Amino acid sequence: MRWTSEQRAFAVEAYFSNNHSYVVVQHAFGTHFGIKPRGPVPNWKLIVLWIENFRTTGSVVKKSSGQQQTVTMPENVEAVRQSILRSPR
Repeated sequence: MRWTSEQRAFAVEAYFSNNHSYVVVQHAFGTHFGIKPRGPVPNWKLIVLWIENFRTTGSVVKKSSGQQQTVTMPENVEAVRQSILRSPR
């Protein structure tokens, strides 16, 4: 399930204001967002991840994968084309 930034922030705030209890966070989360009993709430590992992310970055926004996007430049395309012509393997 994809969690919103609002839901992540609520979980982190609830964790710090409820004596660092994951069970209380899960219960408060379900109550606050109107989730039915036994409905989907974040598990303790996910809450830990959100808290660690908040502590390291100061944000609850999901960390990026760290991969940079590449840009195809005409000169790079030509260089690859020439390389393939020299050695097709």
